[in-house]
Amino acid sequence: MKHFGTAPDRPAANDARLFLADRVTLLYDSLPLALTAVVINGGILAAVQRSVISQPLISLWFGSLLAVTLLRFGLYHGYRHRSHSADPVPWFKLFLIGALGSGLIWGSTAYLMFPERDPVHQLFVIFVVGGMSAGAVTTLAASFLALLFFLLPAMGPVIFRLYQLDAPLSDVMAAMLVLFLAMISIAARRSRKLIMESLVRRYEHQRTEAAMEHQAHHDSLTELPNRRLLVHRLEQEISRSRRHRFLAAVLFIDIDRFKTINDSLGHSVGDSLLREVAMRLKSNVREEDTAARLGGDEFVIILSELGDNDTLVARKTQRLAEKIENLLSEPYQIEGHTLHVTPSIGIAMFPVDDADAEEVLKQSDIAMYRAKQLGRNTIQFYLPAMQQAAKTRLDIENELRDAVERDEMELYFQPQLDADGRMVGAETLLRWNHPQRGMISPADFIPVAEDTGTILILGEWVLQRACLQLKSWMDTTTDEALCAFPCLAINVSPKQFRQQDFFQRVQHIIKHTGVDPRHIELELTEGMLIENIEDTAEKMAQLADLGIRLAIDDFGTGYSSLHYLTRLRLDRIKIDQSFVRDIPRARHSEVIVETIILMAKNLGLDVIAEGVETEAQLNFLKQRGCFTYQGYYFSKPLPRDAFQRYLRNGCKS
Repeated sequence: MKHFGTAPDRPAANDARLFLADRVTLLYDSLPLALTAVVINGGILAAVQRSVISQPLISLWFGSLLAVTLLRFGLYHGYRHRSHSADPVPWFKLFLIGALGSGLIWGSTAYLMFPERDPVHQLFVIFVVGGMSAGAVTTLAASFLALLFFLLPAMGPVIFRLYQLDAPLSDVMAAMLVLFLAMISIAARRSRKLIMESLVRRYEHQRTEAAMEHQAHHDSLTELPNRRLLVHRLEQEISRSRRHRFLAAVLFIDIDRFKTINDSLGHSVGDSLLREVAMRLKSNVREEDTAARLGGDEFVIILSELGDNDTLVARKTQRLAEKIENLLSEPYQIEGHTLHVTPSIGIAMFPVDDADAEEVLKQSDIAMYRAKQLGRNTIQFYLPAMQQAAKTRLDIENELRDAVERDEMELYFQPQLDADGRMVGAETLLRWNHPQRGMISPADFIPVAEDTGTILILGEWVLQRACLQLKSWMDTTTDEALCAFPCLAINVSPKQFRQQDFFQRVQHIIKHTGVDPRHIELELTEGMLIENIEDTAEKMAQLADLGIRLAIDDFGTGYSSLHYLTRLRLDRIKIDQSFVRDIPRARHSEVIVETIILMAKNLGLDVIAEGVETEAQLNFLKQRGCFTYQGYYFSKPLPRDAFQRYLRNGCKS
């Protein structure tokens, strides 16, 4: 168990002030009882000694005793009304002075109240002073120094006076008082030790409770408030904002692509990155604001008391969010790595209607998700329309899990043609034919599938069904166009490709369906290729050795690095439709398309343009040397039966 020092009476330096404050409080708490005893015993002594001591001396002594006692009573009341944050050292010094003054008054009895030749009254003085000294052990035990400040000036003169007397047994009585002084000092030391041990136990208990309280309300990795404390503070802030009629805001922050760093560089680097993000947030929010970590790579900031004008508050919040965005986007130096991350930030203003803390957090989360949808590294305010979009997304997420089992998924095929209008292949596309919602766009459910991991189920289902369909066309149809069908392209998601046994899964499907792998083309996105270049190169080599063709989908929108193009087994590059769509209106898109075509030729790769919709686009591509196309100019994606009719009709939709 951790102690405050090496022994109970030697507290550690950082806790010494707390110990002193408690000991001073104990001293002052016992002061009224001690002062009451002083007045009573002093009055009795003065009354008893009146017959042997002159009235002026008794008045002088008792008046001095009352004066010191009244000053100490005043000191006691001053301490009780002090500020609780006041430094205990001055109050301790004042107490010592009071104890010394009281001890000197009692010590003066050896000369002012001590009759020369009256053993009975002498003994009474010794009895009273001894009794007051013994009582001091109890009232002053919290500080041995304070006890010495009283005992030595109180008992010392009496002992010395006895040694001066030329009377029988006076030396023995003096020696007995010395022994008595030693005994009560030892008793005082033991009492003080018990008090210190009690304080140590109390502080250890308090520290344990404080540690448990801290752990219950703070994130162990970043030391930021956790969700429980965040919700509590947000509830308080909502109440305050309603009561004082001001606006505040919540910033919901998600670190973009954090999982990629965590997976590729390890959890140690990921944790260090999160700690650095937390430090930047803590050091750049106002004292009245709260920065918290919800978990994972999600952080929340409560911005308090921003004002009462909606427009001005929104502008101020936007500026603060931009400051956080720029702050978190600066490079991180962690374990020898230079990391670049960006935040997506959602903002919810409050108070609005009857929204509680959980609802405000939910709104800011929805706004953050919208920021991610818009390309990440952006800031979005919550709008009520987002609520419906979030609900729709949740419904899609819940229903998507069972869509395959309910046989709601369908394969569509979009033809790929050459410059002479001949079929050179088709891309397999997934469609969701929902029984109530109708046909759901892939743009709505594919991102949800990626986020939830359902894409693994869908991806394997698409691969297996496409291979079965291709095998069926080649084996069972007598249609010449279908029998000669050259290649079927199938999209592979990043999560699907990153599976450790991805090649084995593909190999199993090829073997199970009996399809010729030379008629299969897997389309991979640029981003997935460079995350782990060694693993990617190995998987692609295995697939190529199996006879499968490999293509980069949406080329030009990602990294477009010649370095990885030269290291990977590729057959074809697909020019992204966003560049094709801008031809011939945008010169920069034309330049990019020309560059991709020329690069593909120099690398010995086939090139296909997707998204061809006009004759002008087609002519431009032909003139630049691209002779394979896909797009609505030729045909939209078609269900299986319509695709077969398209082929039989000579590729005319």
